[in-house]
Amino acid sequence: MPDSKATALAKITQKWSNLQKKGLDLGIAQSDVTSAGYGGWYRIFEKGRIYSHQTIGTYEVHGNILNVYLRRKAYANNPTLGRREFGFPKSDEARTPDQRFSVSHFEWGQIISLPGTWGGVAISGEIYKAWIKSPVADHLHGLGYPINGNVKKAGGEIVFFERGLMYYNKKNSSIPVQVTIEPPLIGNPAIIKPDQEESLIEVTAPQRNVELMGGPNVLVQAVQNRFYLQKVGSNIRIPLILSLSEFDKQVRFSFSMIPGHVLENRTLYDLVFKMDNGRFYPFSPHAFYARDNWIDFSLIHATDIHVARRIDTFRSKLVRAKEKYKRTDLDEGIKHLNNWNDGFRDLICYANSLHEKGLLDGIIATGDLVDYLFEDRDNRKGGGNFEFFRQLILGKVKYPDSSKKQEELKIPIFTTLGNHDYRPNAYKLIFGVGPGGAASIKTVRLYSNYNINETEARAIQDGRPPKTINTPAGLQTYSYGRPTLSFKGAERMIKTAEPMYYFRYINSRISYMVKLGKHRLVMLDAGPDVGLPEGFWDALKTAFGNSESEDKATIYKGTPNTRGFKTEELNLTSIAQKETQGQGLIIIGTHSPLINTKGSEYPHYFRETEHPTADEKEVANYLRRQVPIHPQPFQNLTNAVLLKRVKKEYKDWPLKSTSYFKTGDHKNLMDWGVSRGEIERFLKLCVGINLSNRLVRPVDLILFGHAHSWVEIRLKWDRQKQEFQYYNDFYSENPSVYYSSNKYKGEFGAYKRVYIRLVKGAVPNGKVSKIKDSFWGESLLLKIPNYSHPLNESKNPVQWWEQHRPLFIRGAPLGPSDNNTRRDKNENKNRPDPSFEGCKLIEVQNDTIARISQVSRNEVSKDNREQPIASNNWLEPVLHIMMK
Repeated sequence: MPDSKATALAKITQKWSNLQKKGLDLGIAQSDVTSAGYGGWYRIFEKGRIYSHQTIGTYEVHGNILNVYLRRKAYANNPTLGRREFGFPKSDEARTPDQRFSVSHFEWGQIISLPGTWGGVAISGEIYKAWIKSPVADHLHGLGYPINGNVKKAGGEIVFFERGLMYYNKKNSSIPVQVTIEPPLIGNPAIIKPDQEESLIEVTAPQRNVELMGGPNVLVQAVQNRFYLQKVGSNIRIPLILSLSEFDKQVRFSFSMIPGHVLENRTLYDLVFKMDNGRFYPFSPHAFYARDNWIDFSLIHATDIHVARRIDTFRSKLVRAKEKYKRTDLDEGIKHLNNWNDGFRDLICYANSLHEKGLLDGIIATGDLVDYLFEDRDNRKGGGNFEFFRQLILGKVKYPDSSKKQEELKIPIFTTLGNHDYRPNAYKLIFGVGPGGAASIKTVRLYSNYNINETEARAIQDGRPPKTINTPAGLQTYSYGRPTLSFKGAERMIKTAEPMYYFRYINSRISYMVKLGKHRLVMLDAGPDVGLPEGFWDALKTAFGNSESEDKATIYKGTPNTRGFKTEELNLTSIAQKETQGQGLIIIGTHSPLINTKGSEYPHYFRETEHPTADEKEVANYLRRQVPIHPQPFQNLTNAVLLKRVKKEYKDWPLKSTSYFKTGDHKNLMDWGVSRGEIERFLKLCVGINLSNRLVRPVDLILFGHAHSWVEIRLKWDRQKQEFQYYNDFYSENPSVYYSSNKYKGEFGAYKRVYIRLVKGAVPNGKVSKIKDSFWGESLLLKIPNYSHPLNESKNPVQWWEQHRPLFIRGAPLGPSDNNTRRDKNENKNRPDPSFEGCKLIEVQNDTIARISQVSRNEVSKDNREQPIASNNWLEPVLHIMMK
């Protein structure tokens, strides 16, 4: 028996009151309680409606969802579909399972307030039942969310989703039929020609599914006039047509442009879907880039971007702490804080500027795109920081501390994953580690790359100033903002998980190849961290550097080894070599280094410019630092004894007289913080020995990041000895300064830090001089010579590459500071090393890489940042002394 009007009024009034208490104010009533028929009632309020039904319940509907509900005839018969579509609501407005969007549930369907649909999307009936009961309702799998409501088409009903469609015709099938559409995604756009006649997207469906739809013509009729290419940042659109290309066990359809249409050259296009309301939904943003040839072009290499939403709050937290507690010790942090997200925002603006001038056609992003997958309170079914990364590319997230306008990227970005992209959990900037409770036995500091000190890191985590209290032992300072984590809690921060949102919305390919005319860009996934500690005692040993496993030791040192390449990555590289046939470039992008000196030292005497005349005791003492050489019984480890031992135990590390600094196996002190897996076979591919042990042209350029420093190494294969030779120098261009070196003082085991300055004509392995200033005190400076023929000064790049390929370049990070340029003097009295934070600009001219230039973060951010990162001010007195 339906409720009476009085009963319905009481229920609706009670509901209105409950909503008020929960914070949802629908305003005052605008109508009396009205019969809806079908046993239901409703009442109109200023900001929504409340519906009541005896068996279903009493629920509100408001906003965009209400507009869609009313437009589709609400609880009544929808004449367009010929049936009652929704019935009465059976929930108040809620959130989708991933907490991303608003949704209201009804008797036979739901309405989702999906951004980009201009109001919301309805799904109902048999298609709704099939969708909601299957994994395709999960936005990270299958078809994703609906983007267009049920519509009559080709004799049945059809609903379009983020990645395909469902079609239902009860005459042909008792259940809806699914067809998946997988377009190129924003992190791996398709490269096409402006007048391309070939297929842009291939759609494959099982023959049985197509037959249940009523044949291939039904699908063509349903999809025709729905998909368009739209120029990024404009309303210029070109329709795509769907045609049958093959009919067999798998039916193949093709999306292509209407003959005669020509795209704009050097232009990025979205794939958009035309909805029933005449609006266009961004089905796949940045899906295609049109360019007529790839003879002269440029790419940017950006690595270790590390975006995370929390970073946008750091400066405001410092400001609040300063104002609330009248603190004066946070001013420098507020001024100089490095917001890594702004680095990516600035890069987008910088890249767009170069593109407008005809100077840039893409970004190679080699991993650690995000700092971790989810913030602490994120729904783990949602998009997390990868959704944030995607929104940054689309220009939809404002600068938090500047009036500068964020731009949408206008060129392709090709992405691969880094180890941080597999880490689900956020980490603390500073924390103690212990067995549990308040006691800690180790402090972990992870704030330096933000260009802040410990005081500022603590204030971000807890704004209260240090507190001095009286204790029996006297006055004691207690500082806030340093939580203590158990070993299990600390271990949680480096756990790994699959980045599902990335694969769904940014790049569905783990490793892949991009065709740029005759050239090939090969993007390879190096995988997550390996060597994660297992259990309490393992974590304890790892924390104190006592682990027997080198993989676990690299975790502790902050540059972990990663899973590395599998057969798929080797095959992609081999295919690229076959397809280019020695005529096109092969550029490889990955995250973790393939080779890296242990200890992350980059001594000047490893350079082929200096190694022939190096003091052999320099290399011997480097080796001693990496693997301690313990004295034998009754032995005094003098320099003479040390040299004898090193020459015997490290025959593949020549101490002097060679241009190369190492030979042979990469596993002997060249595999620290690197990719594991099939690296030896991969290195052979790079030097030109294919998987069949036949000689082919070497790979040209291998780009990576991970260790947050700029290093260049070239590799050669000694055919006579059948072994690698490792060379190091400044091959692309000579910097003015470089990272400091550790030099022995003249006796075994004693070292001094020497700051490096490159000076044309300097003597290799020359004398160290002293520099001094009022703040940093006395330090040591060494002038070293430039590399005599870097690429950027070459008059014949073709010949240069014949002598230098393959060239391995590890870029410094775009986001984090590779060196904190304003360390607290009390924390570290040494001068800071220079910072190469930024990106690389790779210029191709006449099918040859002609230049590779370092672009500093300040240059990327020029005129874009109100509070720039502090420069290396310590260089000014150095240069002043040199000029005397």
